[in-house]
Amino acid sequence: MQQLDSDVCVETGYEGANVGCVRTDRGLILIDTPMRPRDARAWRARVTQLTGQEVRYVINTSYHPYHMLSHHFFAPVPVIAHRTVWDQFESWSGNQRQRILEALREEYAEAVGAHEELRITRPRLTFTDRMILHCGEKSLRLIHLGGHSPAAIGVYLPENEIFFSGDVVVNRQHPDMEEAHTEQWLRALTDIRRLRIKVLVPGCGPLCTKEDTQRLSAYIRLLRRRVRSCMKGSQGWKEALDSIDMEELMEFFPTETTATVEKRVRASLRRVYEELQMEGKSL
Repeated sequence: MQQLDSDVCVETGYEGANVGCVRTDRGLILIDTPMRPRDARAWRARVTQLTGQEVRYVINTSYHPYHMLSHHFFAPVPVIAHRTVWDQFESWSGNQRQRILEALREEYAEAVGAHEELRITRPRLTFTDRMILHCGEKSLRLIHLGGHSPAAIGVYLPENEIFFSGDVVVNRQHPDMEEAHTEQWLRALTDIRRLRIKVLVPGCGPLCTKEDTQRLSAYIRLLRRRVRSCMKGSQGWKEALDSIDMEELMEFFPTETTATVEKRVRASLRRVYEELQMEGKSL
């Protein structure tokens, strides 16, 4: 666990996503929860023991399982999220629980058994654009960012100059773009860079600064250029994949294996192609 100041701490060592905790004089506010049940229990015990306070709210930066799968271990604490999270949960069928478990099985097989009693926790408070959460003397600004997914939000602590970006920023790894709206994503990264931020807590990876988001913006712009070039030649996303220099992409985030990157890039290029296709049809 890393203490960012006297009232804010984060844990970047859990599998799946980073999590944060903000101490107020009315209780603790958690930003996302660990994916694995054992980590969720440990995180709750750790922050309550260190502070002597109970959890008051959980803020959810996305509807992706890495961020919300263990919310029920914090019940009955109310969850706050973007309205799209509620809409997504409402659209899920009765088989969604099993589909989530199957999606986890490929990458986190050992976590599936621990989630056999999985209960999907709907948010109790939602917003669409912005929301200010006042809790005691603390005020947290919840900002809809989009880009990475329709539900993606950031949490800004202006007095502390700390920003929790969710997966709109990932550090030292290639982003997952399967649900992306890349034009909106680039705008969100620009908006983040305009804020007064000393510490940026990404959705995954080590803590960073807002200047580190420039690399992610350059990566997204590169994929858009490759896809747009292929579309001008009446080619598809597979041709865009063939035109990508994987060594060039690996230089952006060199800590991952080529096989992992290729799989993610394939899905990303397909999504960018679909997005640019829709842009062309709307002109």
